[in-house]
Amino acid sequence: METKDWLSLVAILATLVVAVVNLMYSLANTRRSAYVNTVTASRMKWIDSLRDKVSRFIGLTYHWAITPLDETESRRLIQECDILRVQITLHLKSKR
Repeated sequence: METKDWLSLVAILATLVVAVVNLMYSLANTRRSAYVNTVTASRMKWIDSLRDKVSRFIGLTYHWAITPLDETESRRLIQECDILRVQITLHLKSKR
């Protein structure tokens, strides 16, 4: 083989090595990005759920405090506030 052929072979092998390394890097980066996107989506759902519970709790508490209610309606609102309070507490507690 001539020098020209050896140079071509080395260039082809170098290109193959670079392509394989690039493929491995791209696959690892794609997996990492998918994981980050999943975590981000879960956090957004968690925040939305927490906001809904807190806003409902605050609204019911305010309504109960300023509105004259009969005994049964008052108990129902207090019970619903208690449920929301516990749900909010559980939402904020760490899973550790």
